Amino acid sequence: PNEGCHEIIVLQDLKEHLIQQCNFRKEQCQYCKQPVISINLKTHEKVDCPNYPWICPYGCMQMILMKEAEDHVLVCPEMEIDCPYKMCGCPKKIKRSKLLEHEDIFLREHMLQ
Repeated sequence: PNEGCHEIIVLQDLKEHLIQQCNFRKEQCQYCKQPVISINLKTHEKVDCPNYPWICPYGCMQMILMKEAEDHVLVCPEMEIDCPYKMCGCPKKIKRSKLLEHEDIFLREHMLQ
């Protein structure tokens, strides 16, 4: 029997249960190819699988692997970041792709703060 399964199965149905129906059978993750208990597969894919495809939620629409998400967030052009002059008083949050434009437009204000 599969570890964790406590179902009582008629002997003639046992093989089918163990291979196809049991929530505690091992299945291969389609993304990372690791064996995962069937009942945990969806959670594994969305939370733990390093190769799960992830669409950036900040709007750049880039599809990357979950294991690359932390690195992507550091360079995503659509992610809003604090103005580098926040410590000098600039309260603006700007999309990374608009940062140079913001610095050009507010250069005078930044220098006077």
